[in-house]
Amino acid sequence: RQLPACDAALKRGAWERGGAGVELEGKTLGLIGCGRVGKLVARIAMGCGLRVVAFDAYPDDGFRPGDGFRFDSLDAVIAGADFLSLHCPPSADGQPVLGADAIAGMKPGSFLVNAARYDVFDADAVLAALESGLLAGLAFDAFDTEPPTDTRLARHPRAIATPHVGGYTMESVDRAMHAAVENLLAALGPGPTEGGNAIV
Repeated sequence: RQLPACDAALKRGAWERGGAGVELEGKTLGLIGCGRVGKLVARIAMGCGLRVVAFDAYPDDGFRPGDGFRFDSLDAVIAGADFLSLHCPPSADGQPVLGADAIAGMKPGSFLVNAARYDVFDADAVLAALESGLLAGLAFDAFDTEPPTDTRLARHPRAIATPHVGGYTMESVDRAMHAAVENLLAALGPGPTEGGNAIV
């Protein structure tokens, strides 16, 4: 729905709706990486009426969230996705998982979401695809250096970029704090006791 542009227009006092958006129902979400997070995304997407096709280097054949889900090859996922979402680690050889050739094979007018590390895609190829119209939109949350020195993708009018806040919630901070305290207590071991209670 071009939300950033619509929001910015309203904040400057203009009523600019821009072009029409697209609906999710009946479209195909491609997942590159179907681990813990990818599986959650698949379930949410299917609840919105999307078909989900996933590639994972080590697919969980027991994961069957519904009839609209299947695993397929990397090339098939890339070529068939209306929305392509990345949830994979960087490749061991340092090459982008979604390189220039793979991006060229994406469906015209598709959308790309990078919910992984910045270097899993070829940023120059993604920018060229946005400029040519091959990609209708991009969303991403991480950069190669933070704060970024190259902001060409972040400034593109059809991109939504956020400063690495995807997992930054009040709840995640609480979980991290509790885990840190538990790890510290485990490392310290049982201390002296007083009246049957450990003194920490």
